[in-house]
Amino acid sequence: MTDSEDQEDEILAVSEILPPGSFRYQKNKDGLYVGHIEINVDLTNSMTVIESPDSSFTVKYLPPIQLMFTLPANYPSMKPPEPSINCVWLTMKQIQKLRQSLIDLAQEYLGNVVLFLWINLLQQESLEILELGNEIDLHVIRADKSAGSESKE
Repeated sequence: MTDSEDQEDEILAVSEILPPGSFRYQKNKDGLYVGHIEINVDLTNSMTVIESPDSSFTVKYLPPIQLMFTLPANYPSMKPPEPSINCVWLTMKQIQKLRQSLIDLAQEYLGNVVLFLWINLLQQESLEILELGNEIDLHVIRADKSAGSESKE
């Protein structure tokens, strides 16, 4: 199969398997597939969300991780997809760590399609990779996002 055929098959398979509305894609002006996948992290236990030193609550679900990607013309044979991640409950450092995990996985499986591997990693292994345990501290996340937005100005 050609790279183009592999890409079309992978896009079709992902669009058929994921829940409606969680996967969007199109071809950009250069004819490359670009896509956006909303990935829900599997929580085996509830998470405690700390709002402040004296305020916390428990959740059973987290907002999805947003995975954006571009499939290069010579993917999967020669070059891996280009990922980016956005997530409201992660710091920039955590986002970079997950992104690097995706890049490493794609390099390990170079020559093969990897979107399902990426989806599985983000669903099943994100909390372990990030060593989050069962707490998310919103104060730390807000401070990180504020620092990130100030450095862009």
